[in-house]
Order: sequence, then C-alpha cells, then structure tokens
Amino acid sequence: MGRPMNTRNVMVRSPNVARIQNAQQQRDETQRRQFALAIQEEAAHKESQVQDSNKSESTQIQKDAQKEKNSKKRKRKKRPRGKIARQQQDPFDEQQHIDLKID
Repeated sequence: MGRPMNTRNVMVRSPNVARIQNAQQQRDETQRRQFALAIQEEAAHKESQVQDSNKSESTQIQKDAQKEKNSKKRKRKKRPRGKIARQQQDPFDEQQHIDLKID
C-alpha cells in the first residue's frame, strides 16, 4: 500500500508543521482584524459625513429662516402706517400741486 511511517521523521517534522499552522492561523486572524478595522473606520467616516450633512442642513435652514425674518422686518419698516402714512401716500396732495389760471 504505502510505505510505513517512520516515527522519528514524524517527530522531527512536527515542530515545523506546528509553526506553519500557527503562522497560517495568525495570518488569517490578522487579515480578519485588519478587515474589521477597515470596516469600522469606513463606518465612522460615513457617520461623520452624515452628521456634517445634518449640521449643514440645519444651519442652512436657520440662515434661511433668519433671512426671511429680516426681510419681513425690512418690509414692515419701509411700509408707512396710519393716518400719516395715508397722507404721505396720497399722490394728489395739495402741497405737491400748483394751481394755474390762464386768462
């Protein structure tokens, strides 16, 4: 069938085989750790982008609301009110017209 195994050869080679197996296991474990670390870093980066996006959106909304509020205030200041305002807006005010008589 096959040749018989020499116990001495097996004993001599077993430390070498054990080292190789340990190295392979460590390599696999190291690759898994590196992959997990890369995924964590990517997730953290994406999360920070989302947070930045949310912050910039809320900041933009606040700025737009403030601009709208300021523009409403300016419009109110420009628009005259009350009796004095109606007198000022009247285009046929007596002070603005000159009576001319031609004979």
